[in-house]
Amino acid sequence: MVTRCCDTPEPTRLLVLADEPATRYCVSTCAACAGAVIEYYSFDDWDTGNPADFEKYWWWRMDAPDTAAFRDAIAACPAPLDGACRCPVHHALKWRTPNTMPPSRETPYEEAEVPRTRFHIDEGGAIRWKHP
Repeated sequence: MVTRCCDTPEPTRLLVLADEPATRYCVSTCAACAGAVIEYYSFDDWDTGNPADFEKYWWWRMDAPDTAAFRDAIAACPAPLDGACRCPVHHALKWRTPNTMPPSRETPYEEAEVPRTRFHIDEGGAIRWKHP
């Protein structure tokens, strides 16, 4: 799925945190703007009475300076494109999403702005998402 971080996006996957049929979670960098887009997709067939509620997409953006620092912070990961990797980077980010959760939407092209996010390294050395 195409993601928008700028007017001419050129996304390339940088880090895959989950790549299963019911869950996709990844960070893609953009060659055009040097920023990044975080995508989280979840399929949940809990019967709400509305099949449109089964598929949920969430998007966040990181600015270029944060993306460059993030790239450095995850450099120790031996398999960044393997969602099953058990390294500390994957362990720290896999079970959390950036806060706050924006409304679910199919694409980041809709009128509402894709929210920005950042990250930080906690006292134990783990990478954590951080609200800007």
